[in-house]
Amino acid sequence: ITAGADVVSEGELGDRMYIVVQGTVEEYRRADGDDPERSIAEMAEGAFFGEMSLVAASPRLASVRAKSDVVVLELSAAILAALNLEHPSLGEAVMRFYRNRLLANVLRSSPLFQKLSPAQKQRLSSCFRPMSVPANTVILEAGQPGQGLFVILRGTLEASGQNQAGERVVYPHMTEGDVFGEISLLTGNPSSANVQTLTTATVLALSASDFHEHVMAADADVRRMITELANERMRRSVVARAWDLRPS
Repeated sequence: ITAGADVVSEGELGDRMYIVVQGTVEEYRRADGDDPERSIAEMAEGAFFGEMSLVAASPRLASVRAKSDVVVLELSAAILAALNLEHPSLGEAVMRFYRNRLLANVLRSSPLFQKLSPAQKQRLSSCFRPMSVPANTVILEAGQPGQGLFVILRGTLEASGQNQAGERVVYPHMTEGDVFGEISLLTGNPSSANVQTLTTATVLALSASDFHEHVMAADADVRRMITELANERMRRSVVARAWDLRPS
C-alpha cells in the first residue's frame, strides 16, 4: 500500500483486521463540520488494527492510512474463525486486545476521565474486570446503591426508568463502547434506572470503591469537573423525564 492511501475508512463496515508487517500507519478521525481532522495514533511493524469492527460487527470508528509505503497482512472474519479452531489462543488474544483498545478509547474520550494523567489512566485500566452476562439479566436496579461503572464490550442493553407520572420510560438501547452506572457514582444517590441485557453481553466493570479511589480521589480539578458533569447529567435526566410528559 502506497504512502497516503487509506487502508480502512471511518464509517465502513469492518469484516477484517490487519497486521502491520512493514512500514508505519496512522489512525485518524476525519474532519467533521467545524472539527478538523484529528490524528489518534501511529502504528508500526507488529501492530494490528481493525479488530474492533470485526469483533463487534460495527462501522469503523476511525480511518487508518499509510504514512509510508506499507505491507499489511489481512485477516478476514472467515480466516480468523478457521485459525481460531486450530489455535484458540489466537481468538483469546484478539478479544483481549479488543477489550484493552476499547477501554483505552473510553478512558481517552469520556469526560469522566479526561482530567486524569496517563499514569492514572493506566492504573485505572487495570481495575476493570470482564463480566459475561446472560440475556434478560438486570445489572443495575433502580433505587439500589450504585454498583460500579460499566463499559459494554459486546451485546445490547436496555435502560428504563419512570417519568413523573409513574409510567415506564425506555431509553435508547446501549451497545459496544457505551458506559453506564456513572450517575449514581457521581452523585452518591441510588440508581435512577434499571439496566438489563437484551442479549448475552460482555461488560467491563469498575467497582464503586475503585472509582472513588482512582477517579474521585485523584485531585481537586478532577473532583470539580466530575461534580459539574454529574450536575449536568442530572439536569438532562430531569429534562428528559419532563419532556416525556408532554402531550403527543
